[in-house]
Amino acid sequence: MVSGSISTGPARRKIPPRFFAAIRQLFLYILGVCARRFGILMHAVTLMSTHEHVIVTDTKGRLPDFLRRLHRLVSLGTKVLRQ
Repeated sequence: MVSGSISTGPARRKIPPRFFAAIRQLFLYILGVCARRFGILMHAVTLMSTHEHVIVTDTKGRLPDFLRRLHRLVSLGTKVLRQ
């Protein structure tokens, strides 16, 4: 990824309706933490029941690391919420 480039990208996962509010809060918190950690500027985010859309500016060329960490933490948090 080139530093300063703007990227978009969907990722698919199914969210059961009864968990959507809790997962939405979890996702937004983790998104903010990861964006700050990897120097990502968030322009827009849409969280849907099966996937999300993000429009970001990658200021440090670390988008792959950001997405890997974001999806890992959301996955781990979702497992905890489903127990």
